[in-house]
Amino acid sequence: MYAISQVHFDKEADREDILRFLCDQFFDHSDLSRSLVTVFEDHFSSLLGNRGHSHSNIDTTVDLLAIRGADLDFDDRPLTALQLAVANADLKNTSRLLDLGAEPKRIGNSKSPPYATAPLSRLNRFRGQSPLRICQVLIQEQRDDLESEVNGVNGVNGVGGNDGHDEDDEDDVLEEISQNLIQAGGEDSIED
Repeated sequence: MYAISQVHFDKEADREDILRFLCDQFFDHSDLSRSLVTVFEDHFSSLLGNRGHSHSNIDTTVDLLAIRGADLDFDDRPLTALQLAVANADLKNTSRLLDLGAEPKRIGNSKSPPYATAPLSRLNRFRGQSPLRICQVLIQEQRDDLESEVNGVNGVNGVGGNDGHDEDDEDDVLEEISQNLIQAGGEDSIED
């Protein structure tokens, strides 16, 4: 096995080539699976307040980790990659994970330690909820926030509100995610 310090990447090296090399040389199956969930946790943190907008870096990383054998349903964390994609209202990656074979009913490990630091701690409210349930909660919160705004009260749920996004667009995205999850066999459930 090569040490990272012994590997030379020239300036033209592509991110995908580097990730492919690292996956092949340094990660076993559980590392890849854990990395997939971590990618979505990091994505949530970096995009908080910018819901529903994906970047190509995560797309490449998701594809690469899946191709290299990451377990799309890895559930030793509070939320699975699919739950995290749904919680971020990320239509593209929710669809991609479903296309790659992620189980739409899979729930993260509710016995694992909760997220302790902000902004990930905001995700603890979704522990034990199916991806479809998370989506339905977000749709209802979006509607509640919209109703509050109509009545002159700012949104309080952390979804929509004054985050600079069109609530109708986000509601459409969440509805499409919901339909994709239903078509894939997802259920609106909460773990006992």
